[in-house]
Amino acid sequence: MQCKICHDFSRPIHKARLMSKYIVQYFECAGCGFVFTEDPFWLEESYESVITGADTGIVIRNLVVRNVATTLIRMLLYKKGNFLDYGSGYGLFVQMMSDRGFDFKGFDNHAEHIFCRDRQIGEISQNFDLITMFEVAEHFIDPVGCFEALKRNTDNILFTTQIVPSPTPSAEDWWYYGIDHGQHISFYSLESLQFIAKKLGLHFYTSKNNKYNLTFHLFTKIKMKELFFRTIVNYQLSRVLYFARYHF
Repeated sequence: MQCKICHDFSRPIHKARLMSKYIVQYFECAGCGFVFTEDPFWLEESYESVITGADTGIVIRNLVVRNVATTLIRMLLYKKGNFLDYGSGYGLFVQMMSDRGFDFKGFDNHAEHIFCRDRQIGEISQNFDLITMFEVAEHFIDPVGCFEALKRNTDNILFTTQIVPSPTPSAEDWWYYGIDHGQHISFYSLESLQFIAKKLGLHFYTSKNNKYNLTFHLFTKIKMKELFFRTIVNYQLSRVLYFARYHF
């Protein structure tokens, strides 16, 4: 099997029973460490419920990424820019950022906004100063193609996805495989994300996983110190910076 990212040889590593019914093979790239499933024939059934019942952290996650995105935009970009949340779900994050005065739109092929319906767009036809994408990349069938499509509309992509632990865990030993809902089909190593960034012609920055199980990554034309990025996306610090900006 050929890796979907670097095209190196990928070996079968384990099988899992997805959605309690489908036995699915997982592969790992020998070159970049990317882990992925066989052709995901089950996705139409899996997406019958867009937001899975297993996603119990959806509200706190949106609170965390709101603060982080606010800090990053104010420190690296401009408040008066235009922004897009890709895979925006029900539009909660878009509403939160709009409440803070940012011009955010939302795009999602699988869900309709419950919040800020007027800010959901049906196609991405303009350029954005920043595209955010939280817990979406693990759903990509064609990761490189999806990131290349986003790159056509921005030079800055802020996203979250978990990094595959080392050694690579079995299906039963890592919750992020999401075998109960079957929507997670792509799992990234740092090397695989670095490969994508290089292909896009962008710098790559990453953070450590925080207590809310969010690992932030940034593809960008902006050059900075890794420590500076990790400071920006630190949740506790982003809260301090936000309140210092608006309350003192």
